[in-house]
Amino acid sequence: MLIKDSKGKYELKVDTERSIVYEKNMGLWNNEDIYRFHNDYLVKIIPLLKGREWFKCTDLREYELSDITEEITDHATWCVQNKLFGAIIIVQNEPVEMQMNVSVLYSGMIYSPIAFSDVEEAEKWLDSHWI
Repeated sequence: MLIKDSKGKYELKVDTERSIVYEKNMGLWNNEDIYRFHNDYLVKIIPLLKGREWFKCTDLREYELSDITEEITDHATWCVQNKLFGAIIIVQNEPVEMQMNVSVLYSGMIYSPIAFSDVEEAEKWLDSHWI
């Protein structure tokens, strides 16, 4: 299933067989953006995962550092409460990587974001470490 944000800030793709959610986040975000994003998880994604543990692969190469760190922390904690096992991020911007690492610090995530600079390396890691 592919979910596209109405404002073009993100795309979410769910691989239900492998229990992986692929995110592509773009641009500068505000509270309304993270609210829509979280709501898509609540209403559309979590039901597809049917109570299984899952992994998240987030492409942040087009995301701009945004003043939503607390909201990201809340979302990450909620994801962990809904069986998120871990995450990898594809990032080429150190401040963005730091924002994501700080955001999940107290979320309880087993695999805190593992950073990669390209999609191929991230996919190789998923293939060798996840279902």
